[in-house]
Amino acid sequence: MPRAQSAELHPCQSGGPITELHKRGLLGPDLLVIHGNLISNDELELMAAAGMSICFTPSADVQGTPADIVRRAADKGVRLVFGCDIPSHVASDPIGQLRIMFNIQGFLDGAMARAFNIVSGRRPPVRKDMPLLRPRDLLRIATIETARAYGLDDKIGSLVPGKRADILLVRKGQFGYSVTDDPCAHVLLQTSPREIDTVIVDGTPRMRAGALLGSILPRPQDGSRVAAANSGAVETGRRSMSGTFLLFMRP
Repeated sequence: MPRAQSAELHPCQSGGPITELHKRGLLGPDLLVIHGNLISNDELELMAAAGMSICFTPSADVQGTPADIVRRAADKGVRLVFGCDIPSHVASDPIGQLRIMFNIQGFLDGAMARAFNIVSGRRPPVRKDMPLLRPRDLLRIATIETARAYGLDDKIGSLVPGKRADILLVRKGQFGYSVTDDPCAHVLLQTSPREIDTVIVDGTPRMRAGALLGSILPRPQDGSRVAAANSGAVETGRRSMSGTFLLFMRP
């Protein structure tokens, strides 16, 4: 199938679903695994060889699971992306999910380092793979790496000539950057839909100075126009953060 029409696989138990698909010749870069907490290391190697990606949904996937699939996948060379999972259970806030992943992985990094007795202080010493996910890494994953996972990196994912002009501008806040000399950390750890100032989708301005430009919502039929508009504005801001995060990082 075309790369822009990726299929999704939700392996929910151990026992080799990836191995079985490999035997049938069905693995490929157009197959995106969701969750994958019980996938074995051998299966991760098969996924890496096939150019596959895995989508970890932080809020859902840390509920009772070891949550070690992220580091295991990274160690085996499998592309990582992150999602929100079920909207009725998890808030559809992509930046919030990245923030959760940053904190969870930081905890797991420390636990692993202590298990191998390579840390004596509060945090493990910084090295190539420690921490595994820095703020810049997570924003890169949310932008160009996600575009690559869906085969859309020739259209979106970074700001280069020939791609869609999807741009999001956020306000720093009244106190400026919260993390000195690290705008990526500020965006990841301190930004919310409240800070969205400008949204440009495919070259067309959709929001300016925090206000939506024109109506992009269906006309409500029950008279609840104000409530619908307010709800729509919040959801649009969230979608804007999701869609326009395909812009920050260079390929």
